[in-house]
Amino acid sequence: MDGADAPKQGAHRAIAAARAAGTQLVLAGPVQPGQEAYFHSEIEPHIDGSNVIFTGEVGGVRREELFSRAKAFLMPISWPEPFGMVMVEALACGTPVIAFPRAPRARL
Repeated sequence: MDGADAPKQGAHRAIAAARAAGTQLVLAGPVQPGQEAYFHSEIEPHIDGSNVIFTGEVGGVRREELFSRAKAFLMPISWPEPFGMVMVEALACGTPVIAFPRAPRARL
């Protein structure tokens, strides 16, 4: 995904949803090459270390800890996701998943 597609990741929607819900948001994952400008202009200004936290890419035990302590896992992407492994990982930790209905449409 290139920089023009970065908003499809939905981090800005996650921030807005967390604010509307009055809950803390932990953003985890890398800033992909080509998405730096979007991150710096649309995401970084909201990171305050309290209400919006950015952890960068996480895996292993740290990912399990984040999932197991989360109220929910928010997947605000806006592209047809063929299979979201991260959603399965969240569910395996007992974390509810909130996502948009963006799966590919079945062709009959």
